[in-house]
Amino acid sequence: MRAIIRITFLLLMTIGIEFDGGTGGDYRRFQHVSIAPFSMTEGTRVYYQFQNTYKDAATLVFRLTNTKYNQVILFNQYYSRSTLLTSSVAIPGYLMDGQRFTLSLQATSSKFNLIQTLYVYPRQSYAINPVLQSTFTTPVSYLSTINGLGMIVYKKQTMTFHQFNKSLTFPTFGKVSLQSMSMRFPDEIPHALVVLKANLLVVNHPHFESFALKDQKRVIPLSIVNVNGVTTFLFPSMFVHPKTLAIHHQTLSGYQQTNHLYVPFQFFHDFNGTFMTLEFQWIHIHQYALSYTFRYEGLQPLIGHCHQSLYCVIPSYA
Repeated sequence: MRAIIRITFLLLMTIGIEFDGGTGGDYRRFQHVSIAPFSMTEGTRVYYQFQNTYKDAATLVFRLTNTKYNQVILFNQYYSRSTLLTSSVAIPGYLMDGQRFTLSLQATSSKFNLIQTLYVYPRQSYAINPVLQSTFTTPVSYLSTINGLGMIVYKKQTMTFHQFNKSLTFPTFGKVSLQSMSMRFPDEIPHALVVLKANLLVVNHPHFESFALKDQKRVIPLSIVNVNGVTTFLFPSMFVHPKTLAIHHQTLSGYQQTNHLYVPFQFFHDFNGTFMTLEFQWIHIHQYALSYTFRYEGLQPLIGHCHQSLYCVIPSYA
């Protein structure tokens, strides 16, 4: 399945007021504005540019309006000579009422009065099952932006899931890898991915006794790699015995370092066909909780097991 990324642009308003003094190219405008949905604890931040090709004085004033406040001033600054102003303004969470609010960006002087008004949305929490939905688009709550042309644009967030199948099938039994699965985030929304938790839950078995036990499942923490908007899952460094394939999260004598999960061959009938669950919680504009349960299937045991033979093939454990 080819992952296709989509961003929904809602051109709800285009109030890019520009003032041209007859030169055919001069303007004053807000541009490259980005406002992520707010949380009640953290608030949010306005990243903005104000471009003034006239290079004259301007006062910038930002105001917030919701059910608690009417046109409360967040920022008020005079610039004696403005060409390209790039900065950000924090909006604290205590000003929020939990609902969408209105933010007014004003640039003014004795010569002009430019006002652009945006809606700013609250952060939402979403639960995702990638088996049921290979593509997920936020139904409400937009990223509020003003693009490089001074037009107001509201963006929904869309992410896609690749190879989150009902079963993870491997040619041979014994080695578990999650590297075939990936998630893609839109490059057009440049906000950091904050990982809250990523674990693989496996059956409670003595083989996994070195890992924490929670709700009768062994919890194996995962490492997250995010490159160019693509997120993949890796096992952290563990240690495996090359003959028995016993696994441990700490180094032991005779064990080799690995970034894969191994299951001893003698447990083929115990583990083959069992279910594992990937749990991943993260914040990327909104807060998400992914729960992915899959069936682990190894088509056949490896031939020439080291616990059965004097001579055998030792796989790479990296």
